[in-house]
Amino acid sequence: MIIKHHLTVYVENNEKKYAESWLQINMFGKSYCFSRRKKELAQGVDWQFTVEDKDNNLVARVFGNDKEGYKGIANDDYQVTIETV
Repeated sequence: MIIKHHLTVYVENNEKKYAESWLQINMFGKSYCFSRRKKELAQGVDWQFTVEDKDNNLVARVFGNDKEGYKGIANDDYQVTIETV
């Protein structure tokens, strides 16, 4: 038995950018996919990192592009910090 996590980012209809992730279990020659999630990415954003708790509540989201750097938003109890090391 093999368990894999997949994440892909794609553009649909040459308009909107989406990120989609899912878990896949391979066993007995078959693949089973579950916990599939699809989210639209904001326009003008090249990358986005989202953290949610087990109930799908937003913990933090950091997003940006190579030209303008990054921005972050977070739940009231959390702080988002990104540093270059």
